[in-house]
Amino acid sequence: MTPYKQTELGILPKDWEVVRLGEVAKIYQPQTIKQTDFSNEGYLVYGANGIIGKYHSFNHEKMQIAIACRGNTCGSVHLTEPYSWITGNAMVINLDDSERLNKIYAYQRLSIDNFGYLITGSGQPQITSDIKNHKIPIPSLAEQEKIAEILSTWDTQIQNLQSLITQKQNLKKGLCQTLLTAKSRFKGFDKPWEVVRLGEIGKLFKGSGISKDDIVDRGIPCIRYGELYTTYGEKIEEVFSYTDRPKEELIISEINDVVLPSSGETAIDLATASCILRSGVAIGGDTTIIRSNQNGVFLSYCLNTICKKQIYAIAQGSSVIHLYANYLKNIKIPIPSLAEQEKIARVLSTLDTEIENLKCKQKVIITQKKGLMQTLLKGKVRVKI
Repeated sequence: MTPYKQTELGILPKDWEVVRLGEVAKIYQPQTIKQTDFSNEGYLVYGANGIIGKYHSFNHEKMQIAIACRGNTCGSVHLTEPYSWITGNAMVINLDDSERLNKIYAYQRLSIDNFGYLITGSGQPQITSDIKNHKIPIPSLAEQEKIAEILSTWDTQIQNLQSLITQKQNLKKGLCQTLLTAKSRFKGFDKPWEVVRLGEIGKLFKGSGISKDDIVDRGIPCIRYGELYTTYGEKIEEVFSYTDRPKEELIISEINDVVLPSSGETAIDLATASCILRSGVAIGGDTTIIRSNQNGVFLSYCLNTICKKQIYAIAQGSSVIHLYANYLKNIKIPIPSLAEQEKIARVLSTLDTEIENLKCKQKVIITQKKGLMQTLLKGKVRVKI
């Protein structure tokens, strides 16, 4: 049984040390570059928010640990790619020449640490060179390397899944551009498409306000406009919120209704349409509902992709952007036969399901990795060397 000891960082294995970062690493703030100097090609640039662009030069040949030292993400930790630029909004923890601390172990350990006690300032939170005094526990170099190896296998799984997700998202983007514009047609479909105004194929009307105070654990299922940004995609099959407002005061959905937010922070965000595939759902305020005899899922995909620029052009406002039904009804939309609409919607929906399944699998692995980090990086479970 491994003997443990009480330390300033809590209970740790007896043979682990507690060290200050400044004792085992070179810590400094690199030169900042202007965002206007970024380019479309070149080396990755890391700042307070991770990758923030590309630049024609690099200031680190090897991968480095970067800790955000300014802004709302202060204290977040990133492992950079080799040949990249780290800006002055992040602090570099350079372990290239360290003989006591493994770089990957240090990155994983710092990822679970809380740097809140080092953050100063209110308008612009920041971390200073005091980070040199931040303390971390370290086992022997051999144990660090083994822990780093184990956690890296989980990172590889997470990254591989992210690559698959990105590939399928790019595939979906490409399919939307070809299938929704008739550049590619399925076998058996050769009738010309019509281009019509949205108001010609459906009725547009507003939802009815449902406040936070109206939300309950049980009641009438409802959708609030903010959930269109955060919770739902092009299809809504399951609803997660409920209201206790009287039904006669509500706007209730019919199967195939399409709903869009009527306000948002940016104009491009307003192209966030969802088709409700069940009736009896209350639709909250700040929304526009489209009720038509077309395939609602097909319409949602069109509004979110090939009609995005049109929606952007008709949005009104500055600090808060609004989308008015009187303008929205003039959006031009390509319409094939119902059978072809359904075929296109089915193909794109299948791809979305595959993407969602990959994301769920990735979330499970991320959760498992977090559990491993809490045990391995705090010495609660020891690895065999």
